[in-house]
Amino acid sequence: MGVMVEPAQEPAAASDAGGADDDAALVRRIVGGGDAGHDAFRLLYARHAPDAARFLRRMLDDAAAADDALQETFVRVHRGLGGFEPGRPLRPWVLGIARHAALGALRAKQRAAKLSALGAVDPPDPRAAGDAAGARDMRARVLEAVSALAPEHREVVLLRLAHGLLLADVARALAVTERTVRNRLRAAVVLLERELRRRGLDQGDLP
Repeated sequence: MGVMVEPAQEPAAASDAGGADDDAALVRRIVGGGDAGHDAFRLLYARHAPDAARFLRRMLDDAAAADDALQETFVRVHRGLGGFEPGRPLRPWVLGIARHAALGALRAKQRAAKLSALGAVDPPDPRAAGDAAGARDMRARVLEAVSALAPEHREVVLLRLAHGLLLADVARALAVTERTVRNRLRAAVVLLERELRRRGLDQGDLP
């Protein structure tokens, strides 16, 4: 497709006591409850929270909101593990929950903006000022371009291109078909290229 977003590294697995705990084993221990369940949830959080946090920061472009959404994500993860299907990959499921938390945060932000418009107008975001240089500045402009996309396009770009999920896993995370993912991704790439051009970038400038 041409457009690339800086890929996120896979989250490093937490170093378990025996080094052999996989996600399915952790889920079984969590569902079993007790001290073993609490310990297993801490390991699961350490394994999957960094990936979810990167996704949320990119979706929300707001560190504080992303932190809140991360906590909400893992509250929902903990509540939902009892009904989690054995053998299903956990990472897309967690990112799907993070996506719902992000969309909720975006809706709350929109409501707050509407209320703010009735009173004092917030000052413009100073991050638009391009005071960084070189590769750091270019990466910032790429992320700005991604943030300018509508949520349904932003999420598919991040899950597929930045987080490296397979199309099938993106479909699981978004609860849609692979065909829908392909269509959204195709449209998202076109829109992302347009946003990049507005910021003086083209495909050859991308890292």
